[in-house]
Amino acid sequence: LSAILLMFIGIACIHSATHHEVRAGLSTYTVRQIQWCVAALLVMFIVLAFDYRSLVRWGYGLYILSILMLLLVMVMGAEIKGAKSWIRLGPMNWQPSEQVKIFLCLALTRYFAHLRDQVDSLTFSQRRLPRRTEEEVTG
Repeated sequence: LSAILLMFIGIACIHSATHHEVRAGLSTYTVRQIQWCVAALLVMFIVLAFDYRSLVRWGYGLYILSILMLLLVMVMGAEIKGAKSWIRLGPMNWQPSEQVKIFLCLALTRYFAHLRDQVDSLTFSQRRLPRRTEEEVTG
C-alpha cells in the first residue's frame, strides 16, 4: 500500500513540475511515469504470486546464470556514462548486476538453510566447540 502511495506522490510531483509545458492534458513525462508505474504494479503482482521459498531451490542455478550474465557484459557490454555494465536490448538497456544481487541472496539462503539443517541434526554434545588440550595451547 505504501509503494502505491509513493507512486501516486511521484506522479503528482512530476505532473506539478511539468504541467506548464502542455496546455491541456498530461505532459509526456507524466504519461511516461504512469506507464512505468503500471508496469511496476504488474511486476509486483507477478512476484507476489510466487512463493519465494520455491525460488530458493533454484538458488545455485540462478547464481550460475548470474555469473554468465556478468560474463556476457564483458563480451557484449555497452559503455554508458563511463561504465561498461550495460547490455543494449533494442530501445532499452539492461544492467545484469541488479539481478545478480537477488540471485546471490537466493544462493546464500539455500546455502545457509542447508548449513542449518546440518547443525540441527547434531546432538547437543556434538554442537559444543572442541576443547583444546594443554599441549595444543602451549604448543
